[in-house]
Amino acid sequence: TVTVDAALDVECPASIESLLYAFVRDTLMNVGAHARATHVGIVLARQVNGRRARDRTVTCAVRDNGVGFEVSRLAGLPGGALKSLQIRFGAIGGTVAVVSAPGMGTEVRATVPVEA
Repeated sequence: TVTVDAALDVECPASIESLLYAFVRDTLMNVGAHARATHVGIVLARQVNGRRARDRTVTCAVRDNGVGFEVSRLAGLPGGALKSLQIRFGAIGGTVAVVSAPGMGTEVRATVPVEA
């Protein structure tokens, strides 16, 4: 099953919408191929961490209850979808992070700055 919780009170430029779409698509493809999960949750939300424009972000997290893995294994892999996403998000001041452990599922979180 997949649940989606989307709470945005700001419009995103089409370029950011496309990037977030690609992030969710690629992450769900990896869940389907590797995680053996029975549930995936997608959360999309705006965060305001200060008064400056750069403190306003949109975060999209994809969490599964699958088998998980050692995140350190990703460092040894050449290229791949995660590296591609990190480069694309990094180019606009965003980040992509992975939190996982064997038997504990996985969370992949992308954060991108947006204007108020």
